[in-house]
Amino acid sequence: MATADERAFLQGLGQVSVSAGLRSMARLPDGSNQALVELKAVDGAYPLYGKLESEPAKPLPELLAKDGEVFGAVAAPLLLERLGISPGAEILIGNARIRIGATLASEPDALSDGFGFAPRLMISSDALAASGLVQTGSLVEHTYKVRLPDPADVPLIRVQAETRFPSAGWSIRTSGNAAPSLNANITRFSQFLTLVGLTALIVGGVGVANAVRSYLDGKRSVIATFKCLGAPASLVAMIYLAQILMIALIGIAIGLALGALIPLRGSAVPCRPAARLHRVRALSLRPGPCGAFRPLDGADLRHPAARAGAPGAGDCAFPATGFRADGLACPALSRRSLHLPGSTCRARGLDRL
Repeated sequence: MATADERAFLQGLGQVSVSAGLRSMARLPDGSNQALVELKAVDGAYPLYGKLESEPAKPLPELLAKDGEVFGAVAAPLLLERLGISPGAEILIGNARIRIGATLASEPDALSDGFGFAPRLMISSDALAASGLVQTGSLVEHTYKVRLPDPADVPLIRVQAETRFPSAGWSIRTSGNAAPSLNANITRFSQFLTLVGLTALIVGGVGVANAVRSYLDGKRSVIATFKCLGAPASLVAMIYLAQILMIALIGIAIGLALGALIPLRGSAVPCRPAARLHRVRALSLRPGPCGAFRPLDGADLRHPAARAGAPGAGDCAFPATGFRADGLACPALSRRSLHLPGSTCRARGLDRL
C-alpha cells in the first residue's frame, strides 16, 4: 500500500481513486454453500471514467452503503448462480455480512483488471476493512487511478515517479496499454505456437529423411545396375531426387486438398481456407526436399568396382552434399512492464502484508 508521501504525490497529480483486489471465499450464513470470488473494494471516487451498470440500475454509493451491520455489494450473475441465491440475499465475506443489492452488468475498468479466475464481487473499502481479510500474509493488490488534467503530462509524470520513488514497486500504466499482462500472454502464446510448428517441421523432416534412407537401401541393387551400365553418380542422384520430389509434390497436393475440404465439413467453426492452404503448403514442401538431401548424401552411389576396392575406381564417388540445420533462438521475455493511461495515470503495487 502507498505510503503517506506516495499518496501525497498521487493526489498532487489530480483526482485519485483507490481500489483493492484479492481473492476470497463467499459463503452463505448457514454454511450450506460457498464459492471463490474476485473481491474488489472501491472508494467513493470510483469510477473516474465510465459508468458502472447494474441490474437494477442504482447509484453505486447507494448499492454499497452500510445498513446497520450489513454492507452492500454488487455481484456478477455467475456468483448468484453458483450460490443458488438471488439479489437481496446475504452472504459472508470474512467477518463481514454482505447483502447483494444488484447484479453487475458492466464494469468500466474490467479490462485493466486482467483475467479473473472467479466471479466479481464489488464492495466498499469499509466492508473490506470490516471483513478482516487484510492482515499479515494476505495478498492484496492496491490500485491507484488518477484523473490527469492534461494527458500530455504522462511521460513527465512517469519520470518524476521513478525518480522520487525508485523503490516503490509501482507498475505505471496508461489507457493506451491498460492490460499489459494480456498483451504479454498473447505474445507468449504466439511464440509457443511458432515453436510447436517448427518442432513439428523438424520432426517431419527427420521422418522423411528416414523414409528416404530406407527407400534407397532397398534400391542398392538397382543403383549397382545403373553404375555397371556406365551411369555417372550425378545421373543416379538426379533420378532418385526427381522421384522423391514427385512424391513430395503428391503429398503437398493431398495436404492442400484436405486443407480445403476440412473447413467445408466443419463449417460450424469459423476459419480462413486461404490462410490454412498457405500453412499446409509451407509445412509440406520443406520436409520433403530438405529431408531427402541427407539420405542421398549418405547413399553409396560409387561404382561397384570402387566398392570392391578396385584400383583406379575412386573417381566414381558421389560428391558430398552439404546439409545444415540452423539453431533457433527464442527472445527472452520480460516479466516486468510499466504502464500509464492516456488521460488516466494508474499505479499498481502488489503488497504482501
